[in-house]
Amino acid sequence: MSQHKGIKLALRYAYVPCQLGLCGPDDIKKRNIMRAYLEGTQIDKESIRKIKTEFRGAYKYYELIAIQNKIKDPLDYRVVEAYWTGNVYLNKIKGHHLQRMANREFLPLGKITKKK
Repeated sequence: MSQHKGIKLALRYAYVPCQLGLCGPDDIKKRNIMRAYLEGTQIDKESIRKIKTEFRGAYKYYELIAIQNKIKDPLDYRVVEAYWTGNVYLNKIKGHHLQRMANREFLPLGKITKKK
C-alpha cells in the first residue's frame, strides 16, 4: 500500500480533533494545508508527512505498530488502518510494548503518570 494513502487516511481521522485543538500542530497555516490536502489540492508529500509527524501521540503508536510488524514506514496504510480501525497488525502488539512506549514517550510530557 502506498505511503500517500496512509498519510491521507491518518489525516482524515485526525483532522477534526486537530481543528478542535486536541492534537496535532497548533499552527493555523499547517491546519489549512491539511484541509487543502484533504480537499484534493496537490501538496508536496514531504510537507504533509512532516505535519503528520507533529501528531505526537498517534505517531508514536504508528511507530510501535510498524516496528512490531517489521514495516519500515510508520505512515504505511496498514499501520494507520491498524491504529484507527484495527486489523491483523495489532496482533503483535502486547501490553508490555504499550507500557514501555507510553513510559518512554508520554511520561516525560506529563501526559500520564506512572502507576504506583
